[in-house]
Amino acid sequence: MNMEKSDAVLIEEHKNGSQEAFAELFYRYKNSIYNFIYRFVGSSDIADDLLEDTFVKMIKSIDNYQERNKFKQWLFSVANSVTIDYLRKRKKEYAVDSIEDWMDIADDSPSPQVFLEQKEQMNFIEEKIKQLPPKQKQVFLMRQESDLTFREIAKILGCPISTVLSRMHNAVLNLRKSLKEYEYEM
Repeated sequence: MNMEKSDAVLIEEHKNGSQEAFAELFYRYKNSIYNFIYRFVGSSDIADDLLEDTFVKMIKSIDNYQERNKFKQWLFSVANSVTIDYLRKRKKEYAVDSIEDWMDIADDSPSPQVFLEQKEQMNFIEEKIKQLPPKQKQVFLMRQESDLTFREIAKILGCPISTVLSRMHNAVLNLRKSLKEYEYEM
């Protein structure tokens, strides 16, 4: 019987020198952390580097992790911190690559006309996500790339849940407004 070990058990084993425990934690969370970082910075090369930096920082600061918090929440906090630090250093416009890179297209292939319309709409939405104010985009992407609750996101960002909910609400309103304008133009 192969029972999956809890994060707490793996963390304790990692602290005791188990490379296998670290590997299991890494493989358990690498995809969701990578997707969050990638969608925030828009470059797979940079996302790879920041993913590595996130896990290096996790190793260095694992003693600061307190079991009363969910490990995933803490790890997203580390990833968010690493990403924000990178963006501050670069003072670079927040960018996200095209939506096709992170959305699956249905197997029952649409007609070429429908496909082109969908692609155009996805590019439009992606462009509007890029244009969200950074704090709205941060909450929006964090929520989309994880199963973290708004309360957990608030803890990660160190702000009240009402602020997180407001940012998400405003992001959704901005995207809805853009979609209505897009539909009107068509």
